[in-house]
Amino acid sequence: MTDRETSANALRNTVYSIKSYALIINDLAYQHPDEKTEQAHRRLQRDVALLTEALQHFSTVNKKKQQENLPTLIQSTLLRAEQLNRLHANINEKLRNQLVTQVKK
Repeated sequence: MTDRETSANALRNTVYSIKSYALIINDLAYQHPDEKTEQAHRRLQRDVALLTEALQHFSTVNKKKQQENLPTLIQSTLLRAEQLNRLHANINEKLRNQLVTQVKK
């Protein structure tokens, strides 16, 4: 995008989407907390904060350096989200198995 206003709107929309998803993730993280989930959640929160900060100030400071760092921040945030998702899936499966075991008794 070459138009500054269009770029700014795209970045604002992206930041809004990331923050919305982060709120959903926060709700999930507190449903069945355990140590591994809490650690993964804290790391994801840190990465989301860094990413949203970078996107909010993308056009104001040292754009070339930001363009180099942005893919790394995005990849790190995605990996953290995937890690937390796997942990939630594991907890969900464990709870499901416990319920099945209790129902069979």
